[in-house]
Amino acid sequence: MRRMKVLLLCDNERLLSSYELLLEKSCEVVTCHLTRDDELINIEPFEVIIADFSNRSLLSKLSPLIEAPSDVLFILITPFLIQELTGALDLAQRANLLLTKPFEILKLLKFIENEIGKIQHKSMLERKYSYLIELVEHSPSRIAIFESSGRLFYANTNYLRANNLHNDSIDKVYFNDLPECNITFEEVQSSVSTLGSFEISKEKKGRWFNSHFYAISDEHIIHICEDITLVKERELELQKSAVIFENSAEGILLCDNKNRIISINNAFSMITGYTRDEVVGKSPKILKSGIHDRSFYENMWGNLIHNKRWKGEIWNKRKNGEIYPEWLSISKIESKRFEEEFYIAIFSDISTLKEADQKIHFYANHDSLTGLANRMQFEAQLANSIESCKRNSTKLAVIFIDLDKFKDVNDTYGHNTGDLMLVNISKRLKQSIRAEDLLARLGGDEFVIIAKDVKSYNDVKILAEKLKNTMKDPVVIDKNEFHMTLSMGIAIYPDHGTNSSELVKSADVAMYEVKYSGRANFKLFKDEMTKKVTDKFFIQNELRNALKNDEFVMFYQSVISVPDDKIVGAEALLRWNHPQKGLLSPNEFLGHIAEGSMEREIGYLIIQKVLHDLRAINQRIGHSPFRVSINISATHLFDAQFTYKLVTLCRDFQIQNDQIELEILETQIINNPFIAQEKFDELHALGFHIALDDFGTGYSSLNYLKSFKVDKLKIDQSFIRDMMHNEEDNAITLAVINLARIFKMKVQAEGVESEEIYRQIKHYSCDYSQGYHHSKPKPLHEFLELLR
Repeated sequence: MRRMKVLLLCDNERLLSSYELLLEKSCEVVTCHLTRDDELINIEPFEVIIADFSNRSLLSKLSPLIEAPSDVLFILITPFLIQELTGALDLAQRANLLLTKPFEILKLLKFIENEIGKIQHKSMLERKYSYLIELVEHSPSRIAIFESSGRLFYANTNYLRANNLHNDSIDKVYFNDLPECNITFEEVQSSVSTLGSFEISKEKKGRWFNSHFYAISDEHIIHICEDITLVKERELELQKSAVIFENSAEGILLCDNKNRIISINNAFSMITGYTRDEVVGKSPKILKSGIHDRSFYENMWGNLIHNKRWKGEIWNKRKNGEIYPEWLSISKIESKRFEEEFYIAIFSDISTLKEADQKIHFYANHDSLTGLANRMQFEAQLANSIESCKRNSTKLAVIFIDLDKFKDVNDTYGHNTGDLMLVNISKRLKQSIRAEDLLARLGGDEFVIIAKDVKSYNDVKILAEKLKNTMKDPVVIDKNEFHMTLSMGIAIYPDHGTNSSELVKSADVAMYEVKYSGRANFKLFKDEMTKKVTDKFFIQNELRNALKNDEFVMFYQSVISVPDDKIVGAEALLRWNHPQKGLLSPNEFLGHIAEGSMEREIGYLIIQKVLHDLRAINQRIGHSPFRVSINISATHLFDAQFTYKLVTLCRDFQIQNDQIELEILETQIINNPFIAQEKFDELHALGFHIALDDFGTGYSSLNYLKSFKVDKLKIDQSFIRDMMHNEEDNAITLAVINLARIFKMKVQAEGVESEEIYRQIKHYSCDYSQGYHHSKPKPLHEFLELLR
């Protein structure tokens, strides 16, 4: 306990020593011998002053003590009675204790002890009060006291700052004036009166605050407001964790350090079939499948003990007894707070992944559409088969198969029909090969067969004939019949290659030779085929460059109206202005265009060039009717965008639709008559004219002529050129002209090269004539001169 500071004043120096001995154990004593010549020292530091004076005249020296603070204890000891202290009466009255000599020293000590105790208790209370004031004033909470009227009585610094208040004006502030509060003082009073105390929370600008109200008397209400944002955030995190735990797609279970289940989530129950009540308190061994041996679990626990985690694939058992695979991750958690160890296990049912793995493995090696082996499996099988042939000195054959005109089917009927066709044909091919052979689909309409253990080409030829015969029956899809054929190239190990790439390349070359030779057949690879295929690929590359470099030009051959001998139109004919070879006719490159899949691109280029030239022709001839015939391939005609693009181009070049005649070979539409009929109807409705080219060389079906909306039949020049010397050609020409009359079509003779032929077709009432007799094909500028 703190020692009190005591000042001893005395006019007898010897008594000072006695007093000091009595008090020094409990007090911090300062002595002062006061004489006539001395002045009283500063008394401010002292809490107790004891004055012992026997000389009455010296009492006046103590007069400053009259004004000493009231909390300073003053004891006056004199030999005089109080009535004898007439000159120092005020001093005597100020004394807290007046002792007249002689006196009992114990009384003095007892008084001093009691008074010092009071002083120390008061000092302790003052310190507590001071600390309390500091505590409240500097508390992080906002603290205020309101009178029963609602007026602010006290507010700490944070409360003032939060409400933008100042100490000098708080007596003018009422609770209902505070903008931060969303409750009235009357509501506060009512709640406090009913509940004794109550709390409310609110959120403002992303932070949370909690207000606590209670009464300390009937006159005052305490308001304590605290920022509880961190608490709210922790609560939110806990809520999120709980939501995640319960709604996780993975099963979760918690075990204590004795490996007893203490909690599970919903996914655990969904995966295993066990409810919470059925597993809490039990060991996870209830899930044990019996598949894994003891060493598996020893390894698991070893990792958990030393590495605090384990993860891997495990087979467990559901409540219904079903065994299933899961991916399991276990972690050991050491909680310092609870001084315990926990284990958390998170697992996923990977049954579907296992099934997916099997599917992935299948589709990694098989074609997803047909289920046949894919390119990767084919290459692996071919490499293995070649190694086997090397070891056993045997042979194998690679048959490269391409489905003829499949692209036309895809473009005309759509990819769904194309896919159904591929599935149908793959089944036919599969049924034609032996069990030990491999059939693979490389992509698109390309198939390949590995025929193992062949003795000679004759063995492969028999298989190829069998494959060819599978296509005799039409493929029927959605009531549509398709007569499809195969082009097949054959290469034999080791005759045509000693490794996979050489064999496939040789078979591919042989297949292309079949393509160039008319399709629908098979051929065995020969060395000279390589050069032919290479040359054809070279020409196709030249054609692509010709497209880029605008090397194609249009020539025009006049069409004559036979009854009045006038030029009424022309046929547009393509020429290739080759940079080295000069001007090339269509016979030298058209076949390569079809094989190189450039028909559409070049077809649209021809239309643009013709429309451009026709605008110049229209300017030359004025308003006279003039029609230009454009040759269109079936591939181009059956393009889904053909009609739209044709109409758009005519509009862009300001050409009337009825000035365009579209020529298509009779043989090209016979395989897709229904699509052709729809196209013809559509084009006719828009004003375009349709002509069947080379009529008489194909099927010449009367039924199709009856159904198709065709404006003109063009008699093939093979009949016209020899009609004057060949009775059959002459008869055919007359028959076609009469046939056109029956179906109300116009008819045009091609290849008219003499006046004699011209007179003859005129005699037969042929409508139009075209040939060298009238003019050769000419470039635009020469044709314009001819028109003049």
